Amino acid sequence: MTLGGSAVTASNHTGAAASDGKFVPLTAAGMSVTWSNVSVPSAGQYTFWVHYANAGSSGGDNPFALTVNGKPAVPSTINLKNWAGSTNWDQAWQRSYASVTLNAGSNTIELSYGGGSNAGVNVDQFAVTTSPNTPPWN
Repeated sequence: MTLGGSAVTASNHTGAAASDGKFVPLTAAGMSVTWSNVSVPSAGQYTFWVHYANAGSSGGDNPFALTVNGKPAVPSTINLKNWAGSTNWDQAWQRSYASVTLNAGSNTIELSYGGGSNAGVNVDQFAVTTSPNTPPWN
């Protein structure tokens, strides 16, 4: 995992699924998280999952840019809105997903805040599955 912009890890909220309890706040334009060596057995459509916290009170959509292998994904954003409606960051953990096209073998996936959304999410984990019906977290 590579952090971009001024992104850093944090652990000031509970509830993160990561074994060490750390997450990456994406709160300003230019912040990003890049996962390299995302390996899949064959080229095709996969589901990219993000586990994150959003306790923002705006309630609106919160699109973050999604880039696969250096090119905008189709769709080019993933919505990390406050689906749960929680205003408590320790209890605002949720998941969202987007369909991505991956190459056989190693891939790179970047999630970034480019401005214009509500920002303010804590990214905890990601996963790639073959189906949107198979969430990797409860």
